[in-house]
Amino acid sequence: MESIIRNCIDKVKDNIEGVCPDGTPGTSDCLSCLQRQYFDDNPISYDCKYKICLYVARFFPVHVKENEIALTLLCPQFKEELLKYNLLNIMSIGGGPGSDLFAIKKFFLNCEMNGEIGSSKEIYLLRIDKEDSWNQIAAEVNVEIASTEKLHFDAKRKLFDITSKLQWPKRKKLFHIFTMSYFLSELTNEGQVKTVAEYINLFSNKNCSFLFINDRNDDKVNNFKRILFESLDCNSSYEAENSAQCHCGFFYNEEDRDLVKPKLKTNSIRFFKVLYI
Repeated sequence: MESIIRNCIDKVKDNIEGVCPDGTPGTSDCLSCLQRQYFDDNPISYDCKYKICLYVARFFPVHVKENEIALTLLCPQFKEELLKYNLLNIMSIGGGPGSDLFAIKKFFLNCEMNGEIGSSKEIYLLRIDKEDSWNQIAAEVNVEIASTEKLHFDAKRKLFDITSKLQWPKRKKLFHIFTMSYFLSELTNEGQVKTVAEYINLFSNKNCSFLFINDRNDDKVNNFKRILFESLDCNSSYEAENSAQCHCGFFYNEEDRDLVKPKLKTNSIRFFKVLYI
């Protein structure tokens, strides 16, 4: 992870104080452009390469930590059931740079280290996003954690807008895990949330599947989460949440910390939902 953050910081150094004519309205530098786009109904865009790098430099370590915490909501009985499968399909919805899939890989590596992986497993990781601007950094994130003797990771991507049914691909696989990291907060209306639920219903493995969400802890996200859960087809009512705060575990030097002002403490809310078991 350190090399990813280092590369991103180096790329934004010369431009972080620059004024961009296409920046978020009312902002005067890269930091404020990135931060303000999430508020006041401003348009959210990742077309700018500096914004992409700044986003990763500021948020990637803490988002990985938040997603790791989300995965702890998978209680032992569900974890045991999941690990019975030698072929596992995992979908990251609105995957961005891949902090959730990075956490997923660490989760399975920890399972292997703890002796919980018996036979070898093929783990298919699908990142879907409507923004192709994440592709390069997501590819760099993917190679940070390699396959092992017992865990073979196969990472793919699909570019489409999940909130548009006309763009949905044909169903070829059913998925055991769905993740959403800072995705619900970028939706704009209840209709979009219900469409996402329809997609999950269509692609869920009906024998064993789970949903993990990591996002801002605010009224909008909590309301969208409620609508999403009410719209899901499930055979279990089990769900859990966690909003514990802690340090992300990644340390920036003083110069980098002053430059990019990273988020160091987890402050999201994480939801876990059993779809089928």
